[in-house]
Amino acid sequence: MIRAIGEYQTAVQLDPRFVEALARLAYGYALIVYYGFSYRDLSPDRVLSLGFASADSALHVDSTAAEAWLARGRFLEVLHPRTYEGAIAAYQRAATLDPRNAEALNMIGTALRERSIPASTMRGSRGGSIAWLWATRVALGRTPMSRRIFPRGVTSQSRRCSSCSTPVRVTSLLPGSGSAA
Repeated sequence: MIRAIGEYQTAVQLDPRFVEALARLAYGYALIVYYGFSYRDLSPDRVLSLGFASADSALHVDSTAAEAWLARGRFLEVLHPRTYEGAIAAYQRAATLDPRNAEALNMIGTALRERSIPASTMRGSRGGSIAWLWATRVALGRTPMSRRIFPRGVTSQSRRCSSCSTPVRVTSLLPGSGSAA
């Protein structure tokens, strides 16, 4: 993730209006803060500030950048872990802008499940657990929509992390697959 952030920083230096790089840079910072990783000896508050600035820059250039809304939601979730104040709305905005974004659907479902918000209170939502399950099924290629996105399918297998030996689940596109959009 540290390397990815460096690459996105380079891309943004070359083109300060490169929305996708700004949004992914923001999301990288969001993951660092969310998971409590250290980054260049910066305080979490400083990383949060850098991330918000990147997300805001992306949204200033293009207010329809789903990835920037996703990053913004992560930051709001970190700031308001008990209430998710603003986070669910940001995740819903990301999913509205990019309905195929499995991460946005996953974050909506996870947030609703964590908050135990019934589906009836979320306009247009089918509930946290259902949204989370749907995002998982899309990501694993188990829906008609995911078969259009990944026509050759996906594979999923257990492996061990090369650096820490932790068991992880690896999901990847099958060879020759790609977007059919």
